[in-house]
Amino acid sequence: LKGYPKPDEFTLGQIISFGNHELLAVRHWCWNYFKENISRIRFEKDKALNILDAKWDDTREFAFKFFLTEFTETDWDVNTMVGIVDSIRPDVENFGKELIGRYFNPSNAIEYLTKLSEHPSVNVQAFVTNYLNHYAAGNTEIIRGLEYYFRSVLTRVNKARVAKDRVLKFLKQEALKCVESAEVIAPILDDMSAQSTVQDKATCIQILAEIKNAYPHIEMHLKRVDL
Repeated sequence: LKGYPKPDEFTLGQIISFGNHELLAVRHWCWNYFKENISRIRFEKDKALNILDAKWDDTREFAFKFFLTEFTETDWDVNTMVGIVDSIRPDVENFGKELIGRYFNPSNAIEYLTKLSEHPSVNVQAFVTNYLNHYAAGNTEIIRGLEYYFRSVLTRVNKARVAKDRVLKFLKQEALKCVESAEVIAPILDDMSAQSTVQDKATCIQILAEIKNAYPHIEMHLKRVDL
């Protein structure tokens, strides 16, 4: 490899395969090629990101540092970053979340929240809750678009305790803020009150009672009984 006169004739897939080689010297060659050919790596970004799937920890660690230092905000888009978060490797998932934290664009908030909310990982769903108050609060349309996410979090059994608590707190806050949001949120909590564990059932019923007091016209299974 060191004496090969035309390394650019290798496909990027072949170059990345060297980053998967058992010999450290061969992996180093791959890393150096990335560092010395940044324009090609940027131009073939979608292929270059496959290096994140390398089986060797040191190659993935190199890739994390490379993309953080050599790529800028303009090199990243929502689909690419969410795609990295989709990795089955925890370190790659964390790298994707780091990118989103660094380059989150409020103008794409709905797209970020919607796509991330569909992710099955408990860690990712908890990660989404960090953005709820910043980008979804006070916006009924975003809240409506996140219905699947809310239901997904609240129906998890013995999982996602942090995410559940944050979601319930957010839903209560937004439901009592305006009737439009309450009309979206009440059916979610109404369904959850019949399915959830005892702890979450009680919380859902409590929030529903407050919604009913604030907006008596909203339909729900919860009925007030005067003693």
